[in-house]
Amino acid sequence: MKTASTVIVVFLILIAAASWSMAEEKPAPTQAEMVTLKIRVLEANFGEIPRELASPLIMTATGREVRFQSGGKVKSKFDDETHDIGTRVVAKIDALGENKYRLKFEASLGNATLPEQEPETECFVQQKLTARIIVESGKMKRLPVSSHCWYEVTVGDPKLMHLDRGNGLDPQPTTEPSTSGR
Repeated sequence: MKTASTVIVVFLILIAAASWSMAEEKPAPTQAEMVTLKIRVLEANFGEIPRELASPLIMTATGREVRFQSGGKVKSKFDDETHDIGTRVVAKIDALGENKYRLKFEASLGNATLPEQEPETECFVQQKLTARIIVESGKMKRLPVSSHCWYEVTVGDPKLMHLDRGNGLDPQPTTEPSTSGR
């Protein structure tokens, strides 16, 4: 009889230990989700049709930093100094659940202009935007940077994001420039 009760007690202790051990385990980290990040940079003066300055479309996984660069460096015609031109994006997208994402990104556009009338002049312009936003999957978010320039940002399912001018999920037209402050 003692043997049977000892076996039962040991069995109950093992079950309790296993239950306690399982309760302390941390939940498995959420698996990375594939998403597409679309950033459009547009400009237009009041009443003009918007002109697209850049439109990178980047496929990435949530929880990881992604870098995109189109362009490079240009050397000054007067000295050895170099300047960034083109489009550069550094971004990280975190899934929040319920089709929402936290997007942290830095985008910069660089351009060189050489005025023909003034051969002794060169100009390098760089625009930089750093943003932290919450976006809903497939919904474009407009980020104005001036009265005539803005960014349109969309994060969504790569199977539904199209390579055309739309995002494939929300048939919103390109937004017009801001009329505030006039």
